[in-house]
Amino acid sequence: MMKPVIVAFALLLIVPVPQAAAQERFQTGNLAWTPVISLRDAGLDTNVYDEATDPKRDHLAIVSPQVDGVLELGAGSLALTGAADFVYFRRYTDERSINPRVTARLEVPLSRIRPFGSASYVQTRERPNSEIDLRARRTDREVGAGLGLTLTSRATFEAPMIRPVSSR
Repeated sequence: MMKPVIVAFALLLIVPVPQAAAQERFQTGNLAWTPVISLRDAGLDTNVYDEATDPKRDHLAIVSPQVDGVLELGAGSLALTGAADFVYFRRYTDERSINPRVTARLEVPLSRIRPFGSASYVQTRERPNSEIDLRARRTDREVGAGLGLTLTSRATFEAPMIRPVSSR
């Protein structure tokens, strides 16, 4: 049962995708949006629980669909991103998870200065760093504000201030 799925999956990775199809952007009124799906990780995890003795091995895959959108408003723009990571372990089903994340950024261009505000929400079971062994569910929320400055047609400078609202 698994071999046809693995072969089909491998073929999807080998077949080239035309550049136009990979960067498709849709327009719905004032909203421009781009759907993206990516295979973030696939393979063999040789130490699922990060144990020093008797490490557990398992096959894993992480598929990440995402939608990026920009809503043009009268005086500015609102950039939105909605995504989720679908984490699959074949044997250790307790390590499977769905990790949603959402970000929003409102920007108001005033000549060369662009004030902005942002907010993000992430719910995940990923390890925050290599020192933490447990994939515990946590929720992170952040808000931010700042100023952007256009220096040249290709160079900008940003001074953001980001504040975690809560993390549990």
